[in-house]
Amino acid sequence: MYSDDDLTVLDIEADLEDPLDQLPIVDESETPKPDTNAMLSILSSQDVQQRMLAARAFCELQDDRAIPHLIRLLSDPCPLVRVSAAYALGRNPSHDAVEPLIAQYDRDWNGYVRKGVVWALGNCRDRRALPTLIAALRTDISAVRLWAASALAQMATVGYEVVIASTPPLD
Repeated sequence: MYSDDDLTVLDIEADLEDPLDQLPIVDESETPKPDTNAMLSILSSQDVQQRMLAARAFCELQDDRAIPHLIRLLSDPCPLVRVSAAYALGRNPSHDAVEPLIAQYDRDWNGYVRKGVVWALGNCRDRRALPTLIAALRTDISAVRLWAASALAQMATVGYEVVIASTPPLD
């Protein structure tokens, strides 16, 4: 069926090419950002999809007016809304969000949500998050542990004591 002498079936160049390399480069400066005011109003929508999309919009938009809404969405019944709110709070870091993020980490059963919460806590760069990040690094699932390690590295900007406090769990 196959001939050892026939090497024409091997196209090494074609086999090594990545189809993603063929995609055109997207110029993000041409992509319009969502309307902040519209997204703020949709954060309170009765429709789960609308709340999720609005929370995701604040992963690109920075606006302090969204923070109370995003904090409220951390306890939404839908895990997709919760994870979107967590990532949005990571892009809109606030000291007001640290305690609600910690509380959500402690009660959420969903690993994706906990991963987003850990990422957001790292971006908040608040020393109150340190015990939660250390606990996540010690006991959570691998994806959350990975993000907790990264979040702890971000805590280095908070101060020397924080770096020292986060070192023992890494031994």
